[in-house]
Amino acid sequence: MNTLTKQFRCATDLEKNLFMRLLYPPCCISCQDTHAHDSAYLTCFCKICEKTIVLAKPPKTSGTTKDWAIFNYRGAIKNTLLKWKSQQRWDYGKKLIQYSLHALQKQSNFSLFMSSVDLIVPIPPAFFRTLKRGLHPVDYFAKSVAQEYHKKTHFKALKRIHQSRQTAHNKQDRMEQSKNLFTLHKPNKELKNAHVLIIDDIKTTGATLQAAKMQLKHYGVSKISTLVIAEVI
Repeated sequence: MNTLTKQFRCATDLEKNLFMRLLYPPCCISCQDTHAHDSAYLTCFCKICEKTIVLAKPPKTSGTTKDWAIFNYRGAIKNTLLKWKSQQRWDYGKKLIQYSLHALQKQSNFSLFMSSVDLIVPIPPAFFRTLKRGLHPVDYFAKSVAQEYHKKTHFKALKRIHQSRQTAHNKQDRMEQSKNLFTLHKPNKELKNAHVLIIDDIKTTGATLQAAKMQLKHYGVSKISTLVIAEVI
């Protein structure tokens, strides 16, 4: 063991963090600009990119079921999501999820809302995306939310039966395709009497979430809410 390694092991956590930041300067996960100031490092976005981030409007206060979105799909949030999904930048994705969970904690009544949720069901990816990416961003997001709020997750409740890409279609085509988008895969008794929270990454037209809701309602689920990282406005 060399002298440098011994000194590093004996260093305090603060000294270790400072050393690692010298070797690997923190950078904005949207524009990759290196930044050393603490505020940007803690939020994982530089000050310029952070100005492009807009929190989504909270859902209506009435009713027990709600449709939540954390951010508007624009600026740094859009850029980071695209890099995570298309370039497999899981280092950016994990930081984005931490940032998203922190933003959720600031949402009024979200913690109270989560106390009424029994089960989390993520939107399943298309088969070709599973082959390409392995673990899907939506699954990771659902798992993170479940851990944060101590909830059960049913990853195999829904199965996607329509495998084509929806991004290439307009709103009317997406709504039409979504009618037969999912089927119940491995339902269990917990579903019927549960308040289910469906989780996805991006809400564009709402067709995907509506299709998932439809299948769960056919099974007898009475309370269904939704949560997405970002919503197209």
